[in-house]
Amino acid sequence: MRVVRIVAVVIGAAALVAVSGTSSASPKRLGQTCGGLPEYTTGPEVVFGRPTTLAAAEKLQAQVMGAGFTFTSIEAGCNEFRVVIRGYDTYETAVAIQDEARRKTIFRPTVECYQAPDKNGELEVAMGHAPDLGSADALVSLVASRGFVNAKLESDPCGGYEVMMKGFIDQAQAKAFADEAYGVGFNAALEPDS
Repeated sequence: MRVVRIVAVVIGAAALVAVSGTSSASPKRLGQTCGGLPEYTTGPEVVFGRPTTLAAAEKLQAQVMGAGFTFTSIEAGCNEFRVVIRGYDTYETAVAIQDEARRKTIFRPTVECYQAPDKNGELEVAMGHAPDLGSADALVSLVASRGFVNAKLESDPCGGYEVMMKGFIDQAQAKAFADEAYGVGFNAALEPDS
């Protein structure tokens, strides 16, 4: 009986793979929304190219890494792959990497601001923005010192951070909170994507 169950699970898994039609060489992934994969975080990225096949992306990545940019990755989009460097928190860092690549290599990368799919409709109030993590932590402390506790940090698409308040039950409550925070000196606003 146990063997029959195992065989049934294996057959079911094989059928799912056959029906989904996805492969490791396809830029389209199950559950993906066009414009990026949900697991990538919001922030700036230096894009070295947009090949349409995985093989071409791997070749470009090898060339970029051979030129000294060793922290590249390949990100799958809907119709292309992007060869990128990401993982820093300021736009200025992205521009510095771009400038270095343009000065020292044949590559002409672009700096792009990536916005990850967001929030699932959760209401949020932005309390302010900060250019780097140290400044963002200081803003969180300032927010808390004025009685607004449990602020969260989110990455901004072009670098830096946004200090957010969450947990509102409806639009009216979030708007009232933003008005109160604005009244004590914060440039608070209800997030438009909320």
